[in-house]
Amino acid sequence: MSQTELLIGDPAPALRVSGFLKGAPIPAFEPGTVYVVECWATWCGPCLRSIPHLTTLQATYPQVRILGVAVMEPDPEKVRAFVEERGDALGYTVATDLPPDELGGRGWMHRAWCRAAYQMGIPTAFIVDRAGRIAWIGHPMEIDDALNAVVEDTWDLAARAKAHRDEIVAQKVREAAAMNAAVERCRNAGDLAGAIDAYDETFACHPELEAAWGLYKLGLQFTVDKAGHKAYARHLIEVVAPQSPGLHLVVGMTLLKAYRAGAGENAPLSDDTLARLAVDALLKSEDSVAQQSSPPYAMAQIKENLAEALLASGRTREALARAQSARDWATKADAAAVLARIADLIVRCEGAAEAIPAASPTVVCVGDVCQIMPA
Repeated sequence: MSQTELLIGDPAPALRVSGFLKGAPIPAFEPGTVYVVECWATWCGPCLRSIPHLTTLQATYPQVRILGVAVMEPDPEKVRAFVEERGDALGYTVATDLPPDELGGRGWMHRAWCRAAYQMGIPTAFIVDRAGRIAWIGHPMEIDDALNAVVEDTWDLAARAKAHRDEIVAQKVREAAAMNAAVERCRNAGDLAGAIDAYDETFACHPELEAAWGLYKLGLQFTVDKAGHKAYARHLIEVVAPQSPGLHLVVGMTLLKAYRAGAGENAPLSDDTLARLAVDALLKSEDSVAQQSSPPYAMAQIKENLAEALLASGRTREALARAQSARDWATKADAAAVLARIADLIVRCEGAAEAIPAASPTVVCVGDVCQIMPA
């Protein structure tokens, strides 16, 4: 194993934590024991939703040591209070990462485990087999089959290691990591224009990475390149997103979120052109899901965001229709929190629609006969 890369089949890095908050400490991996190491945080919603699942797994496999390491936590005492408050509902060993060091400003577990394994987010779980090797890397909610196979000694580590390495190459994971490292260096130096250049240079060599990372470049352009961000948003909508299912929705939501800032919660987008771009992206998303069977929650999300963008663009009647459709889909999804938000959106759409004066009828006269045409 190299010092900077952690793949399936590699020896597990050392466990270096600042302290254990629950359960018997694990100073090192003991041969003959299977471990699950999960990196999580108290502020991470998906991490919190994984806690009951990991607790169930620990009860199912008492011979396995499950360790949750809180990473990227500025206040360790907050983690301690969280663990104490959870009590038996959090049923496995918990520790906190070492403080950030000078090597990138990250704690040991975050750097030597997550980032070395090219995991950009949390929660991330690792299975360490009886020989101390990394057997599996992924989301803790997807760990069940792999953990059972490792425990039962039916896991083909050699095949999994090869498949993992093939995937790293095929998806250009190393190239993306190098790009992100360059971007991070530029950002830390205050050189946001240089960070955009790092994205551009990578996308020129590896255009397939733009679907995954183009939104990050767009976010920088909101701050740096006031002249170019609209053109790049259009590029994402018309060139990149058609090749990447789901990207139209994310682009539309990004535009909607970024340009509602600064004028109040219910204010329109700060730029009419960007409002129209958000509508274009979300209409394309709506069109794509209409051609497939999508879950009710996903449909509600698209309709709600499209209604917001249409409302911001002054297309109030269309916005109201989408908001009402969003309510229907959210009802099917039994999403109470979403329904409450959509109810407020419908009120805003109705108020905006009522404020628009009725169109005057058109009078067409031919000879000595005049006819009133519908408005």
